[in-house]
Amino acid sequence: MIRVLFIILAVVSMVLAFVLSISWLYLVSAGMLITAAVILTLDTRKRLRRTAVAGSRPPVVAETKDDLKSFGIMEIKPVQKARAPASQKESDARPEDAPVPVLPAASLPLVPEPAPLFSEPEPKAGVSPSEPGEKSTEIEATPVNQDSAILGGARPHISGVGVVRKRARTPKIMVEGVTEALRGDVVLSILRGLRSAVSATTVTLLRQEKAPLGYSVEAMVSQNSFARSGGRFTVAELLVRGDATLHPVISRCNGPKGFNARRLGYYHEPIAINKVAFITLTTGEHRYLLVCDSMSPDAFEDEDAGHMMRDFGRLVRSLVGGSEDSEPAQTQAGTLRPRREIIAEEMSNARGSAEPLALALVYLESDLNDSEKTTAEGVLAERLATSSLESRVERFGELTYGVMHRKTADDAARWASGLLQRFRDDPGGLSGGLSVGVAMMSDRHKGADSLRADATSALRESYETGECIVLE
Repeated sequence: MIRVLFIILAVVSMVLAFVLSISWLYLVSAGMLITAAVILTLDTRKRLRRTAVAGSRPPVVAETKDDLKSFGIMEIKPVQKARAPASQKESDARPEDAPVPVLPAASLPLVPEPAPLFSEPEPKAGVSPSEPGEKSTEIEATPVNQDSAILGGARPHISGVGVVRKRARTPKIMVEGVTEALRGDVVLSILRGLRSAVSATTVTLLRQEKAPLGYSVEAMVSQNSFARSGGRFTVAELLVRGDATLHPVISRCNGPKGFNARRLGYYHEPIAINKVAFITLTTGEHRYLLVCDSMSPDAFEDEDAGHMMRDFGRLVRSLVGGSEDSEPAQTQAGTLRPRREIIAEEMSNARGSAEPLALALVYLESDLNDSEKTTAEGVLAERLATSSLESRVERFGELTYGVMHRKTADDAARWASGLLQRFRDDPGGLSGGLSVGVAMMSDRHKGADSLRADATSALRESYETGECIVLE
């Protein structure tokens, strides 16, 4: 308190010296500050000296009777430093050396780690002897066994709460589809079983088309949302050569000599496929292809996978062959799916993946006979398929085709104008004029009929003006 008082007086003196312009008050203030510093130094030295003296004293361990009882020690007996061997002690035992009573382990309190307390035979400091004349004492007690002290020797129960268990994610089928000409439930069940048996990403049944050369998707089971559940796609050459029926042809999709996965036209866009297996199914005049692809580089390497592909392929061939034999007189037009169903399916897939959808109707105006119309339709379908590999091309009527794109309005307009310009530059054997009308799907289209009506209106306007029309 004195040094604090000196400091306060020094500050007051400095303020008065500054205000009253009295120079000797500065000396008084400086003297008070020096005095406070001297007092602080003396107090600090005295405190350090006291701490050093206190630290040089040996620590005193005071073990009271209560502290010993807490460790299960009930009695302290003095003994000599040098003990005789066990055999000599038994022979020279005196009557006054009574054994120390030891309590049962169940009655002793639980001690976390008692062993280090009694492992050293040296006497404990600070424990006064119970009898005069003895210089040292030693504590004798039986260490407490922790396992036997809990519930009579039973180990504690460890709860399983909080244990993290990993659960494998169940594979989910994203795309399924089958044509009306096949037994849908049966064929889809077989394809699901084959996909699960060989751990494939997509299993699809393709039917080979001749004019133009390509494949139509008859059935599809896929875990990838970019798979197409129907439609057809054209190819420059067959996906697999040879007529070996039910013999799986497995190819890798990487490397300079690998199979080009972009040729798998049953995807809306290229997928990172690592392996693909083709099983040829020949039934009558039609040729089918059962395709299994996988994104895993180790797929289809098991010998059982080849046997399963052959067995499932044989089963699919019997179903496909039976459907053709039961309806031999059915024409191609009769096997076509309703256009309304195809448009509704594409609208549902586009809205599910939050992508745009453009429905384009293309009409070839030409005076042709029946045979010439069939040839012209094949050429037109091929040119439409090659103009956009990611689109779905379907026949909507005589010399009329529908093309469904996952494109925006600007991209659809560029595609339509490019198609019309290429047709004018190179008709490719087609005569007449080409009309293109495009309708973009929006929220106001509640069903397939409204979207098709807008596309038909755009096609009619294109027919009248000779230009490409896009309705948003």
